[in-house]
Amino acid sequence: MRIGSVMGTVTLSKVVPELTGVRWLVVGPCDQKAVEKYQAAGDLIPSGEDLVVADGVGGGKGQVVGFSEGGEAAMPYMPAKVPVDAYAGILIDSLDG
Repeated sequence: MRIGSVMGTVTLSKVVPELTGVRWLVVGPCDQKAVEKYQAAGDLIPSGEDLVVADGVGGGKGQVVGFSEGGEAAMPYMPAKVPVDAYAGILIDSLDG
């Protein structure tokens, strides 16, 4: 699982029937250096390439989420086979060590 900052949402004009009603987020992944800077300055700046993530927690712009990628991202939709590459399953309140 990785962490990232929610940058916004995505609206689809067409969707795979198994994913009807799923909310989508644009998330900027954060590495360890970004988290350390956040702990020092209080501003989380994404350090990776933005990606689209299926939202399972109701994340909003500016919030920090934990997300899984790959085969684990489709687990919440089992037993259906869905084309999901990333899934946000955790809202993170604090990154304090």
